[in-house]
Amino acid sequence: MYLKDGVYVKRIMEWSLDDNNWHFSQRSQNGVELFDTVLPNFCQEFQQYIDDGSIISGWYSGKNFTLAGSACHVSASKLHFIIPPGSVVKALHKNNLDKDIWAVSYKKEYDGLIFNHTFDIISEEEYQKLKRSHGVRVIPSMCTFVVKHTNSIPTRAKSRIVVLGNLEQHSWTKANCFCPVISVPMIQFLTALAVQNGRTLKQADCKFALIQASLPPDEHTIVKPPIGCPFSNSGQYWRFKKTLHGLRHAPRHWHNKIRSVLESPELG
Repeated sequence: MYLKDGVYVKRIMEWSLDDNNWHFSQRSQNGVELFDTVLPNFCQEFQQYIDDGSIISGWYSGKNFTLAGSACHVSASKLHFIIPPGSVVKALHKNNLDKDIWAVSYKKEYDGLIFNHTFDIISEEEYQKLKRSHGVRVIPSMCTFVVKHTNSIPTRAKSRIVVLGNLEQHSWTKANCFCPVISVPMIQFLTALAVQNGRTLKQADCKFALIQASLPPDEHTIVKPPIGCPFSNSGQYWRFKKTLHGLRHAPRHWHNKIRSVLESPELG
């Protein structure tokens, strides 16, 4: 299925002898072409098409599959330096030759948090009220920058805003933070079960996974934006409504969220 105008649609793939490329196309019953898009270097870059959400392999019984959230990768092909900057200040410094690329990458990350309603922006006065009433202390944050490679070639300039959870005031127990993961024997069992029943194994990636889970009302989490954030003014804070990378209890909340979805009657 191909992502067209924000919605996944079912069409067919055809190999064109004219340009030696794979095409994703739709034709009417009499053979008239209604829609066509070229997928250049499809065999070599298949994983990249999957990773950026352009296509979903397989066939689904529904009429279409709507994209939940958004993901847009920033190319690293034009970076002057493959070593990523260590902070937002360095990334966006006027003397940094790659500042425009990292600025776009950071904006994509920030816009993703805004799109998913991850936090509310509050003032210094609002923060002080919460501090007096609930004893909440602000937690600093930072942005990590990474250059991802495909076949040793830099392909993606990635930014990720994270909370410095090691400075959290709350002392969480292991049970509050633990997120179960599948074991190797269970993977072997599922693989054998799929082979026995003639099923096809599939995997999926959840964009902005940890911010899909909402914070309980009694968990007051106030975060100071990364130093140098171009979208935050002095004296502004982020009051989180959802979890984020770095918070110690974020993995547990994500596990509870995805478990409730998988166990819901709609998927039964």
